[in-house]
Amino acid sequence: MNIEELINEQKRINDILSKAKNDIEKSPEGTLRITRSKSTPCYYYRKNSSDRSGTYINAKEIDLARKLAQKGYAMDVIRYLEPMAGLIDNVTQAYRDSSIHTITSGYNEARRKLITPYELNDEEYISEWIRKTTEQLQKYKQSKDYIAHSHVENLAFTTAKGETVRSKSEVILADTFLRYGIPYQYELPYVYRGEVVFRPDFTILNVRKRKIVYIEHFGKMDSESYRDSFFWKMKNFEKWGLIQGKNLLMTFEDYEHPFDIAAYIKDIKYLCTM
Repeated sequence: MNIEELINEQKRINDILSKAKNDIEKSPEGTLRITRSKSTPCYYYRKNSSDRSGTYINAKEIDLARKLAQKGYAMDVIRYLEPMAGLIDNVTQAYRDSSIHTITSGYNEARRKLITPYELNDEEYISEWIRKTTEQLQKYKQSKDYIAHSHVENLAFTTAKGETVRSKSEVILADTFLRYGIPYQYELPYVYRGEVVFRPDFTILNVRKRKIVYIEHFGKMDSESYRDSFFWKMKNFEKWGLIQGKNLLMTFEDYEHPFDIAAYIKDIKYLCTM
């Protein structure tokens, strides 16, 4: 299991623990005792440890038995998973804390200049990615394809970084990335088998995973012609290697349902920073 799989497993376990703790908080005090009368189970409500027999739970009160049984299950799950969660936390924290970049930090400047690092630190990696993608974007903007399909006149809205985008919702997205320190490029061409197949609204660099994520905003879902473009992309995304929730996040709005960034913050953080 690699570190990414370990982090995903950590998230899965934490989600389960959260559900179990929530069930315990909502459940009544006490425990459930079950006996059998011939082949029929009988349920009893033990309000405390000194109440050995408990109060009989009739058929009309079966919901109480369910809550108590769920509580017992939740407690067993927590006892089983918490030690495992602790071990994974220790491993992932050790991974986050370990870095070969600390080796060169002890060198003087003269020595560091003579060395080619085996791995760039985050700042160096971001800088190099921005440099390469900016060059790629500038080269594309000089191509016939860009000139023919760019619709530069639609770049009417300005982000906090001073770049122009096509909608207020894209301003909100761009400013959100800036606020969370997420490196991005706007409308960087996506190349599939040597050809530019479309220009994602945002190409994101997940610095922690050194992974690329794409954000595509669909802002006119009430328009029939716009939906045709949406369905065309949906048919091709998987072929192009874009999977929603893995390396792609689609956001939506229409006239009656304005874009709400709050609905996507968790997804953005998960895909772009974790």
